[in-house]
Amino acid sequence: SSLGSIPMESQQPGQGWELHVAMRQRGEEACLAHGQRWGQQRPTRAGQRARKFGFKLAVCTVLVGAARWHSSCSSTANAFLSPAGGRRALLAASVASLTLQSASEAEAFPNRVKKYEGTKLKGAQPGDLGIMERKIDESGETFLGLRGCSPNGVNCFSTTSSNIFDNGLRGVKPWRFEGKTPAAAMKEVANVIKAYKPGQQGIDGGGFKVVTENDDYIYTQFEALKRGFYDDVEFAVEPGTSPTATSGNLLLRSSSRIGYFDEAVNAIRLNAISAELRKLGGWDAPVIDGKSHPGYWKDNNCQAKLVKKRFPENCA
Repeated sequence: SSLGSIPMESQQPGQGWELHVAMRQRGEEACLAHGQRWGQQRPTRAGQRARKFGFKLAVCTVLVGAARWHSSCSSTANAFLSPAGGRRALLAASVASLTLQSASEAEAFPNRVKKYEGTKLKGAQPGDLGIMERKIDESGETFLGLRGCSPNGVNCFSTTSSNIFDNGLRGVKPWRFEGKTPAAAMKEVANVIKAYKPGQQGIDGGGFKVVTENDDYIYTQFEALKRGFYDDVEFAVEPGTSPTATSGNLLLRSSSRIGYFDEAVNAIRLNAISAELRKLGGWDAPVIDGKSHPGYWKDNNCQAKLVKKRFPENCA
């Protein structure tokens, strides 16, 4: 099936090194700690350099009040640890990051649960959202579908996925609708999203905004209350479905822009939406749980104590 594939391009360079969070929370001390830990995990010359020069990451604190950091912090690390890296490379990468996107109070969603005073880390919106031509594999064969998930994180679900690499981790099957036209199905999806409650189960407290909506596609941005992380959520009728059909497949993608783990946010959100659709009837939209996605839950996000406490059934 053309849906059982993932584009070769990477979504973002996060690499799991969420230095942006450390800088916001603990400043110089946390920057140093991250540098030391990362160096300890890499018994190589690069790791030794990270330990030796970890304190140089204190430069980051100078930029905290001016910059909004996101996953491109990994580019700072790469520059720092490269053969030509060092103090100058770190400073250059840090200064370059000043141009990164940020979320301001003016961009806050009106339906947020409350105002957040801290620094927000919006992250960059992927440039290839929507239904586009995607690569299936190295053969060059292509198909029309949504963006896949980056292989460098466990913070995304997509129907464009690899049966080998994403099964039980990032891949999900299309949701199925019966007894309704594609336009009617998308209308139900739109209504459920618009009725979504920010802050439900402790997520999306920053609110949300429907950016694009038509008869075969809807794109919504969700924001976390703290630090203002943005997630991109898309639903699309499978290309080639007749407008007069009375059944069909719904493609979907829910992804965090920043980080490696998502503390189960994307699963919680999709499960809430799918539950409301199932109540309407005519929907086969499975739950994302520890049985269907052990790699996402047990092997990764359940490492967070809060997730393990709140969802013991998925972490057992």
